[in-house]
Amino acid sequence: MPNASSCSRRPQRPKRASSCSTGTMRRSATESIAHATNTIGVAMARSGNLDSARAHIERSLNAARDSGLLDVACRAYANLGVLYGSVEPQRAIEVSLTGLELASKIGAASLQSYIYANLAAAYCALTERCDTEGLQAARAAADLDRELGQLDHLAVPLIVIAQIHQCRGALQEAQETYREALALAEKAGEPQLILEGSQVAIDGPHGHPDPGGDVGGPHPFGVCLQDRDEARKTRQPVAFGRVPAAVVIEGHGVGG
Repeated sequence: MPNASSCSRRPQRPKRASSCSTGTMRRSATESIAHATNTIGVAMARSGNLDSARAHIERSLNAARDSGLLDVACRAYANLGVLYGSVEPQRAIEVSLTGLELASKIGAASLQSYIYANLAAAYCALTERCDTEGLQAARAAADLDRELGQLDHLAVPLIVIAQIHQCRGALQEAQETYREALALAEKAGEPQLILEGSQVAIDGPHGHPDPGGDVGGPHPFGVCLQDRDEARKTRQPVAFGRVPAAVVIEGHGVGG
């Protein structure tokens, strides 16, 4: 016959199980909401509503960090790196470095390539580190994309690399890299990347004279050193290496 103490403990077991189940459900709900909030931000970014996009993705990041949802937070860092890159390059650098550290910690190599591409674009937007850290980050992104078979994203760091070659006067290398990016973009059916890759790949690096070295005159996606010098004076970021909104990460992580 069971003693009194064992009988008194029996009702507590289902309570503990219920408490554990409730905690799991709450975490799952928080994760779903954070992902959904991030995805809404992506949709807003695609429609051009960047302020609301940033607000939603920042909210997703805060919820993920508060709940220890590291993969969700990493996705938010990657998306914020895209959004900050066009308006706040220094902040884009900061969130990208934080995101890289987190992605390395959780082993999210696919996210690292996205973040490296964001970081390269940010370094080249308003700093003097484009030819060093910018190029290094872009090459790291390209290497990871090749290693992981992420050919739909590979065009992005290739375009940044081509722009850096272009501004350094390495026009043949720039054209070859643009052509590779264009072929990948056409295969992926990504119109924004096709536009970026095709301008130089089709016209050639000598297609439009530009004594300042910026091929194609006022190229909307590339800007060279003298333009960055002017940008630093006015503290206005430029569009060098801009990562198109089309590659903002959707779903539950990359490809999910």
